[in-house]
Formats: sequence, C-alpha cells, structure tokens
Amino acid sequence: PVPTPTATATPTATPVPSPTPSPSPSPTPTATPPPTATPTPTPTATPTLTPTPSPTPPPTPRPPTPTPTRTPATIPSDILDFTLQNLSVRVGDTIRWTNRGAATHTSTSGQNGVFDGAGWDSPLLGTGQTFSHTLTRSGSFLYTCRVHPFMNATVTVAP
Repeated sequence: PVPTPTATATPTATPVPSPTPSPSPSPTPTATPPPTATPTPTPTATPTLTPTPSPTPPPTPRPPTPTPTRTPATIPSDILDFTLQNLSVRVGDTIRWTNRGAATHTSTSGQNGVFDGAGWDSPLLGTGQTFSHTLTRSGSFLYTCRVHPFMNATVTVAP
C-alpha cells in the first residue's frame, strides 16, 4: 500500500517580545571623607549643690526649775566648860543650846552678861537642859551668859 501522506503540524514559535531593561542610573560614586579624630571630652566640674540651711526652730521653752524650798534646820550648840560656840546659820534656822556642863548657864543675846533687849534670853539652864530660838533676820549677833559675863560668842545669820 501506498502510504498516505499525513499532514503533521509542527508548532511554530511565535516570537514574544522580551522586555527591554530600561537603563537604571548608575550610582554616583561619593568620596569617603578622610577619618577625623574623635574629640576626647574634657571633664568639667559638676557643681556641688549646697543645701540651703533651713532656720533652726527655737527651742521649746521649758518652765523654770523651781528653786527647792529650804527646810530650816535645827542647829545644836553645846554649852560646856564655860564656853559658848560661834555659830553660822541661815534665816529660819533654830539653834538649840544644851548645857553639857555642871554649872548653870544662859544663852542671852548681848555681851558681857547683859541682855541687849532685842534678841533672846534663856532661863537658867541646869545640866542637860535645853533652850531653842529661831533666827528671823540676817546679821551678826553677839550672845553671852548672864551668869558668867566673860562667856561671849557670835551667831552669824545668812539670808
């Protein structure tokens, strides 16, 4: 048999236009600046803050300390061997004389056995007997024994 011719189609490529790249601008070369020294910071003084002093509050007033009230004292004074004692006391104190001798004596304000009329005058004091007197004003006061005028001494009274 005779071959029958057959038609075969051969694909034909149709050219597809390819995109044309558009020219892109070339980077412009830049000059690299020469390296420069980095400055070292110079230390600067930092100011110190000084606190503003605030006023000190005044102290809280305290009530005054009361002056202790002095308790008057009783001052013993012995009359012995024809001797009277010189005494220093304070206003308000009481002197208590005690006769420690064998002879009778007195404690009398004044001198040389004479009562001055302004102070005290004890009765006659036998052995062991006492007489007391409270001093009410300051000063120096002579005192004596009326029985023995040579017995004299001084009481000094401070305020």
